[in-house]
Amino acid sequence: MNIYEDTQMQNDNEFHANASNGNIENFDCDTFIKSTYKSINSFYGVFYDNYTTLKTMLIWRLPFLIAFLGVTFFLAPFTYSTSSNIFAALFPIVVVGGMNLGIYQLTKHKKYNMFYYKYKGKLVTIYWDKNRKKELIINFGDVKLKYYLKHKIWDESVDLLCNRKLYFNHLKNNLVIKNKKDGIKLINSYNYDYGKKYIETTLKLQNDIPLSIEHRLPRLSDRVEKSYNTINRNIVRRIDFIEINKDRFVEIPKSIIAFCEKNNIQPPEENEYLHYVD
Repeated sequence: MNIYEDTQMQNDNEFHANASNGNIENFDCDTFIKSTYKSINSFYGVFYDNYTTLKTMLIWRLPFLIAFLGVTFFLAPFTYSTSSNIFAALFPIVVVGGMNLGIYQLTKHKKYNMFYYKYKGKLVTIYWDKNRKKELIINFGDVKLKYYLKHKIWDESVDLLCNRKLYFNHLKNNLVIKNKKDGIKLINSYNYDYGKKYIETTLKLQNDIPLSIEHRLPRLSDRVEKSYNTINRNIVRRIDFIEINKDRFVEIPKSIIAFCEKNNIQPPEENEYLHYVD
């Protein structure tokens, strides 16, 4: 069974852009987006499964952090000095500390190093955590496999990974181009829900070279209920492009071949981008 065939490359209609917006003027955005995507034969970058800006983190975390410090160094000592009850002093610390932990969990994002390449019309993407200490994930065709570095074993992956077309296929509705300083260009794709306009996908370029792309999507529960209220659109997938079409390769354990053979999977072919090591 060959489940490594990539049909996604064949359907360029997914890239069709609505270029009727007056802000685009004579710029052929449809052709530009497709040619930009097709020009990326390989890249090294960073993938965020739920990107949160530093500003958002500070807005949410800073007030709770200040409250925690106030409770710890002022309220708790005062409570203990007046009542001599250690539990009465510790209780507000535990409550505010728990609130800080909850806010941290809500605003954190998981970050992967990412390497993507096209080879013989097929797409392969490899992800790994910082310094490759915990896990490595490879996505090829319809297959997602995870390698646990500590235990040196392969297994199927259920991680939510990047769109196989790097979200370029979402740049198609109500496009608006904004030119910034230093050759920076933003291409925004807008959508409408309940009469409200929001940015669905943003491609950032410098001198027409991709720097990053962000795609916003609803929570899983909202997708199941087919509800797309803008209030719940808080999941942002982001790719930072660090090196595009450079002479770079990734090494993965050769044991993936035995795992694929055992599970009737065609493994990715070794090439200039992908090297197998013992």
